[in-house]
Amino acid sequence: VRAAIVRYAQMDPKQLGATGPRWSLRTLRAALIRQRAVRNISIQHLGRILAEAGVSLRGQPVAAVPPSKVPALG
Repeated sequence: VRAAIVRYAQMDPKQLGATGPRWSLRTLRAALIRQRAVRNISIQHLGRILAEAGVSLRGQPVAAVPPSKVPALG
């Protein structure tokens, strides 16, 4: 699940229905729940996961990830 969170954080937010050009922890959290990558996650825990993976949402260019590379859950 952590790897999926990191992959989603590196995607263009518009690919997952977000309206802004960059992720915030809140918009990423909402997208993860909407995409069923997680059932629920706190903003604090999401921030810790991204920090441990070395992912910063500030000023980081996002890479377009083909939908086939997004993990399927089920």
